[in-house]
This record gives sequence, C-alpha cells and structure tokens, in this order.
Amino acid sequence: ATPSAAASAHLVYHVKRAPTMSTIAAQRCAFPVRSRRAPARRSPRLVRAASKAATSDTADDTWSPSVVPIGTGEMSSNAVPSGSKSFGSALVRFGFPKGSLQNATEQLFARAGVPVKVKDRNYFPTIEDDDLSLVLFRSQEISRYVADGVLDAGICGADWIVENGSDVFEVCELKYSKATANPACWVIAVPEDSPVRSVQDLEGTLIASELVNTTAKFFEDRGVRGVKVEYSWGATEVKASLPGVGAIVDITETGSSLRANKLRIVDTILESTTRLVANKDAWADPAKRAKIENLA
Repeated sequence: ATPSAAASAHLVYHVKRAPTMSTIAAQRCAFPVRSRRAPARRSPRLVRAASKAATSDTADDTWSPSVVPIGTGEMSSNAVPSGSKSFGSALVRFGFPKGSLQNATEQLFARAGVPVKVKDRNYFPTIEDDDLSLVLFRSQEISRYVADGVLDAGICGADWIVENGSDVFEVCELKYSKATANPACWVIAVPEDSPVRSVQDLEGTLIASELVNTTAKFFEDRGVRGVKVEYSWGATEVKASLPGVGAIVDITETGSSLRANKLRIVDTILESTTRLVANKDAWADPAKRAKIENLA
C-alpha cells in the first residue's frame, strides 16, 4: 500500500532494479533514449501511481482527473513563491507541467501520496516538502530548462525532449497523458478527400506543425525533398484544408479531434509518453539524486 506523505520519509524500500531504458524504447517508443539503464528506485511513487491509473477499470477507458484549484488568497505577486520558502533555497528545483498535462499530473502526485496545491494565478505550486520547490512551466520547455540547470528535474513529454534535443537524464517513464493512459501520437494528417496516400506524395509541399525539427527530420530521413515545415501556433486542424498546405502534423491520443475535422492519418511521426527527467549535474549530486529517486 502507498504510505502517507507524513510516513513516507521514515520508510525504507528494498531497491528494485528497473528495466533498461533501451528495453523500454524498443517496446514503447519510436525515438532514441539516451540512458542505457534506468536507476534503481527506493520508493516508486509516481511510477506506481501512474501504473495504477493506467490499469483502473473505467467505462470509457479514459482517465480524466478533476482537480479543483485551492482558494485564491492574497499574495503580492503571482510570479514569486508564496509563503516563507524561496524557490532557490530548496534542495531540488522541479518543473511542474502547465497546460494539457497539469491536471493529470496533479492527480498523479495525489495518488502517490504527495499532494500538490495549485493556487489561482500563481506559478509556484505548494507541496509539504521543504526539500522540493515547484514551478509551473510549459511541457514544451521543461526539458530545456532542466538541461540548462535552471531546474534540477521536471516532468514533460518525451516528444519535447526529442524536439529540443535536450541533453537530460531520463529517470523513468510515467504512463499517462492528457486524458488517457495511452501514448500520445504525432501524426501526419490530410483532409479525407485528399489525393495524398503516402509521405512521398507530400514532396515539395508546405507542412504545418508545432513539432518543427522532428517533422523536418522525419521527411529528410525518408528522402522526401522540398518539404517546408511551417510552425503552427494553434488551430492546426483548420490549416489542413487551406490552399497551399499539403498536410498538418498534430498530436492525438484518440483521434477524435481529427475525425471531427474530417481529417485522415497518413503516417505517424512519433509516439510519446510522459517522462521524469533530471539535469545531469543534479543527478550526479548524491543528495539531489536521492530526492529525485525517492519521488520517482
């Protein structure tokens, strides 16, 4: 059984060797994983909580946590931590994903016995752990700030590790995404009546994508020439039907949004799951590593 937050610090778990990251990559990922082997974990809180959520028996096979923000309260600024603890004073500075993964990650921490309180219009969630400070960042940029040492660790999608080329240590895979326990997929999509049947048919066309670097490399690796990848700032599905746009690259878990917009999948560029990542220097620090491992 998962220990309470108060008791967890006093319990010692037997060290259990995790499967190698190369094995995980072969089974679940369509992209390279830098770490040869994931470290042993003393207390696999988040992994266990994510696995429990993934195997729960729900009618619609989705996991849609409902998290109510804590009351607004008075604070001097939403850009500074509330309370007495400053962000830089904690042992581990942790990037908490803001946006599509936020609610699911809050629920994941709660299941792991380390509840997080997110106040309205404040970027610093609170947690009952003096050694851990949280800051809300977009998942797209967490791996960059972890690699640069601004953050010691964080949670983000593996897709953004690949897209950013971030040199981070991947501690473990957490099997959850925005609404389900399934991997999120970045796919090439075209209108249902499009003559495009394969990626080769997109030679010389414009592709709208938020995942610019990964999309460009996908076409380059397959010898498809003359493709121009344009960054999409949103409403990507709409652009598929615009004159001059050959296809879009968008992320999906169930495909429902693509079907609603009468789009057809041509190919899959990348499958992505959520990862706990650490800065390499932080991982080399025994105290920081122990804290991150205990959280994982």
